[in-house]
Amino acid sequence: MKVVYGSVYGHAQRYAESFANSFNTKSISYKNIDRFKSEDFIVYFGSLYAGGVKGLEKIKGIPKNFILVTVGLSDPNKSENIISIKKSIKLSEEKLDFDITKVFHLRGGIDYKHLKLHHKVMMRLLYMKIKNMPQEESNDENKTMINTYGSKVDFVDLSELEPIKEYVKKYSL
Repeated sequence: MKVVYGSVYGHAQRYAESFANSFNTKSISYKNIDRFKSEDFIVYFGSLYAGGVKGLEKIKGIPKNFILVTVGLSDPNKSENIISIKKSIKLSEEKLDFDITKVFHLRGGIDYKHLKLHHKVMMRLLYMKIKNMPQEESNDENKTMINTYGSKVDFVDLSELEPIKEYVKKYSL
């Protein structure tokens, strides 16, 4: 099994490292993967961004079993957020030359002090757009963005890895 991550600010990487440790293996950044073998069992932890899942479109090869774990700010336990997450996956999936076997969703975080300039600008523009939106038009993602804007929040919960571990034990070992 290979544990791979696409992370900018570290939340997906934290999940991947903890997950890999529980299987006595190492996690590796997608940047350090050139190609997979078809027999590889891959668990990919990818941060969600407006354009899709971080690094996923750069993965080459045709793994037989590819588990995707998305990591984002929105609460994946709310069904309306899953619709948005699936759109991000779809954007990345269209660029892949393989199929995703299973998908899980985890919550990450954000620290505005440590955002890169272009991400700060993007978040500011998004915040300005949604902050005056009528309440009835706003969704949970927008509310989360408004409530966390400018602050540091960390929703990482390593216990949320348990269903993924159970799935991997059942289907890969």
